[in-house]
Amino acid sequence: MNIAIISGNLTADPEMKYLSSGTAICNFSVAVNSQYKKGEEIVKEVDFFTIKTFGKLAEISGEYLKKGRKVTVNGKLKQERWEKDGKQQSRVVINAINVEFGDSKSSENTPSEKNAAEEITF
Repeated sequence: MNIAIISGNLTADPEMKYLSSGTAICNFSVAVNSQYKKGEEIVKEVDFFTIKTFGKLAEISGEYLKKGRKVTVNGKLKQERWEKDGKQQSRVVINAINVEFGDSKSSENTPSEKNAAEEITF
């Protein structure tokens, strides 16, 4: 089973791209804060996750998401592999199936439904 669920804030405005087929792709990064107790000390950590959305979900994400906006993302982990300067590279991203928009730092309009979803098939 491959399921990822995270909740955090966008670290920058999303980036929109379109494939030659016309399919929209929206990439953004989410910072997730966590903490745990180590002895008597509380340790705070921040993890950063790269999110990819596709199709209608990408278009909605690109239109309404902005830096600082809270989101909850449900999706699948995907390992991307490529070669750069003769060396193999890889990273794990989350291919979003569902993005729930949280409160915005500004008073800009949001979709009437805060939940935008599209099933992604690979």
